[in-house]
Amino acid sequence: MVTSQKTSTARNRLLDAAAELLQKHGIAGFNTNDLATTAGVTAPTVYRNFSNKQDVLLALAERFIESEKIWLADAESAFLDASTPFAALHAVVDCYFTLAKQTPGLVPLRQAMRVWPELNAIERQSIRASSKWLSHMLKTKYPSQSTEYSRLATSMVETVCSTVDRCYLLPRKEANWRLEMLSRMLASHLAEQL
Repeated sequence: MVTSQKTSTARNRLLDAAAELLQKHGIAGFNTNDLATTAGVTAPTVYRNFSNKQDVLLALAERFIESEKIWLADAESAFLDASTPFAALHAVVDCYFTLAKQTPGLVPLRQAMRVWPELNAIERQSIRASSKWLSHMLKTKYPSQSTEYSRLATSMVETVCSTVDRCYLLPRKEANWRLEMLSRMLASHLAEQL
């Protein structure tokens, strides 16, 4: 049991270090030697926990999916408390931006999730979960709206994620402007369906 606990602790420390390295250097600058150094462990410890660099990124992506569930629960109250469709969508966009800001390495990880076949299934899982959540929220908040309305709104999730990921790299003032414009465009597009 102690060995399992040590492995779990080392694994979590390695994942934290991986997120830190991704934040600093992106996917291109990520390697297992730097991971061992950053985590304060030996290279064999890295390979006892992960078979290769892709395995580290896969575990980090899976950890992100778990944190995303918490984010969706937090975004739910903001969405339901909003007085207009614009305010509701803006609350979701703002919550996602906050998650990206608070999660080291998330943006380069999401970029890798979009292009690496090994990680793409997790990206699709993330988009499906967020889309399902948004559809449920729309049906709860606007029960008189058609199924087409929910389908249209949920198809926007990938656009929201991509835009927010890019905004994360911008100065906060410019990011705020782009996020507000994104929310306005989404709300306007949905309003046409009302």
